[in-house]
Amino acid sequence: EWLRERLKGIGSSDAGTIMGASPFSTPLRLWRQRMGLDPPVKETQAMRNGHFLEPAVAEYFADATGAAIEYESEGDWMAVDDDSPWLRVSPDRLFYPEGFEQTKENWCILEIKSTSKPVDKANLPLYWVCQVQYQMGVMGIGMAAIAWVTGFPRLTMDHAWVRFNPAFYATLKGAVDRFWKDNILGGVEPEALDPADTLLKYPSSVDRK
Repeated sequence: EWLRERLKGIGSSDAGTIMGASPFSTPLRLWRQRMGLDPPVKETQAMRNGHFLEPAVAEYFADATGAAIEYESEGDWMAVDDDSPWLRVSPDRLFYPEGFEQTKENWCILEIKSTSKPVDKANLPLYWVCQVQYQMGVMGIGMAAIAWVTGFPRLTMDHAWVRFNPAFYATLKGAVDRFWKDNILGGVEPEALDPADTLLKYPSSVDRK
């Protein structure tokens, strides 16, 4: 049921793709999957590893910062924008910063990542930033944290804080609105962004003999 609800809009993991910031997909590939032209992306071993590591990274973050994790937020749930219901997000966790009363007004978002690449805290991957800015904008939350585990150069856990940026979210929302209305509802195929996209759009140009 949760997966069916996701298809009724655009989730935060797709926001970076729509902005052209994802190293894993493009607007064209996302559109083709959502239109049923290509099969959904199959879960990889790396994706499964990330799922299993989530609780450990959340515990690390709580221990490192003193945050109180809202453990009821761990399951499959969804926040939907009242005015634009195609904007829908499912953060990994919600938490309360150390010293703050555990009320809805003090919610912060925790996004959890696993990667084999080095992470620069001063220059976080843009698709991570797109994801948490989108989540904060849809939920009306002013602060988020990204916690991650990386295997490079050795197994390390770390985190960074991300404050809501209204101008950034306005740009994100505009791109998502156009993608949903023009490309998904309107059926307009997005432009190619890279050679792989071009081969998807023009497969007859490939000699398969």
